[in-house]
Amino acid sequence: MKYEGGNFVNIPATETKLQVITDIAITATDKVYVSGMVMGEKGYVGGGLSFFNGSNWTNFNKGNSEIPDNLLSDLLVDNTGHLWAIPGVKHDMGVAKFDGKNWKYYTTAAGLPVNQVSAIATNSTGKVWLGTPKGIIENDGATFTMKPFSNSFTPLMADVISRMNGAALDVISLAVEENGTIWVGTKNSGTFSFRNGGLKILTPANSPILSNATLKISIDKNGYKWMVAGYKYEEYATSAPFDKNRHHTPYLVNTGGVTVYRENAMITNPKWIVYDSTTCPYDLGTTSTIDEDKQGNIWFAGSGLMKYKDGAFSNYKHAQALHNGFYILYLAPDGKIFLPSSIGGLKVFENGAISDFSKGLGMGGISTLTYDKDNVLWAAGQGGISRRVNNEWETFKKSDGLPANIIYSLFKDSKDSLWAGTMRGLVKWDTTWKRIGEDVDFPSDDFTCITEDKNGRLLLGCNKGISIYDHKTFTNIPKVESLNLNKFRVNQICVDKNNIAWIATEAYGVLRFDGTNWTQLNSKTTGALWDRVSAVKMASDGKLYISCAQSMSNAFDPELPTQDADELLRRDITRRIKLADPRQLFAVIQM
Repeated sequence: MKYEGGNFVNIPATETKLQVITDIAITATDKVYVSGMVMGEKGYVGGGLSFFNGSNWTNFNKGNSEIPDNLLSDLLVDNTGHLWAIPGVKHDMGVAKFDGKNWKYYTTAAGLPVNQVSAIATNSTGKVWLGTPKGIIENDGATFTMKPFSNSFTPLMADVISRMNGAALDVISLAVEENGTIWVGTKNSGTFSFRNGGLKILTPANSPILSNATLKISIDKNGYKWMVAGYKYEEYATSAPFDKNRHHTPYLVNTGGVTVYRENAMITNPKWIVYDSTTCPYDLGTTSTIDEDKQGNIWFAGSGLMKYKDGAFSNYKHAQALHNGFYILYLAPDGKIFLPSSIGGLKVFENGAISDFSKGLGMGGISTLTYDKDNVLWAAGQGGISRRVNNEWETFKKSDGLPANIIYSLFKDSKDSLWAGTMRGLVKWDTTWKRIGEDVDFPSDDFTCITEDKNGRLLLGCNKGISIYDHKTFTNIPKVESLNLNKFRVNQICVDKNNIAWIATEAYGVLRFDGTNWTQLNSKTTGALWDRVSAVKMASDGKLYISCAQSMSNAFDPELPTQDADELLRRDITRRIKLADPRQLFAVIQM
């Protein structure tokens, strides 16, 4: 069948010499290769390869050519115009290449690492990759190099292989993105992707794909992955893999549908763009802050400092690798970006570089920063609240009137008042720190974040809900009955130009509150988010930027193979690897 500008044109078997078409490949000059089967005495058998040169069809088979077998699959045309194919029904005959005149046959006798080849892929680099049960074979035009699944792509695969009792990976499809991400479809183990040491395993339980079997994977120019769900059998298919009432075809391929996949985003909601370790060119790290500068750049902390603009990421690093474990940032009014580091004190980003700012704070780790009306920098965290005057830090602790030494949030409101959320209550600065709402029955007294709406009211997030303060009365919201939520932890709140509050929660996704009605964006309602949301920002372009992570512990895993202190520190700060990688998502939604 050929599609021409709205019309389908049927090409009869009398021209192709094939009664059943099983695969197709098109060259850069619009020439066409097809493989398939013909009816034999006892059923369908391989019918060879047919080629359309733009005018006529030619069929190559074992009777009239040096074709290695009459049954060919996984047809692929490389950058030089050569056709690659897998011969034989059992996929144990190696791989073949055809230059339009001559066939070249690769097996272990000709340098191929193994004869069991079940999938072929290429990209603009000109390299060709072959999928096998034990790993991926890479061909650079001269040599074949085996990259075993067990140790070549990610240490996480060693655990996956062990859970399979050492069994081979049942590879049936393969695709390679321009950025080097390798996608592997299997017969019944899900779809795998590998990039930069990261591993993702897609199944119907955690993604929109339709089956644990992915027969074909194709990547279009927009980065969308087109996946054909179904099974590939060594013998004829006899039953449908999903719905017994679903139509199926009794040939080599039995499909269950097509999924268009874009990194966790459901295809029914095209407004979502979701980045993770396979689509972002940098390690997303873990971020608790997203902000926007005056030029419309989106900034967030993670593995270094990240900038996002018009679909492109930029990454900035401190010269010392272990000083790049950022999770919050503060975008100052003058455009500087302050970055508390897990190691090495407070950093500052300006003029395109990250440098040391201060190591002498009289407090523990920093969790929040702000400037006051007098342009004095304040920082707070594990050991009270500090302010920087004449390049010296002055620290206020519980002995200076604070209800607790652990501080979660600092905020300067539109009236230039300075507020702080502590582990044991809300305080306001007026030459000294004074407790506000001491007699109020808040959802909880640990105020994790503070912001302000367009009416000048404070929105206070805490561990068990939110509180709204109009500078006279506190309105407490410990539960949302319409969403059946009770005692929800708030990580961050932002307010958009329409005075709608967007609330990042620890376990319930993003909550949208317009003053009356609540809406929930989570894994169930979007298909694109995880429920643990660490940061949210409504930007001037009308897009909502969200950072979310898996609801799982990132603490030290005693099962990691090393106990070396330096290695553990590096793992903890720079990757915090877990089997269910990626752990972090950066999502954008056009509202």
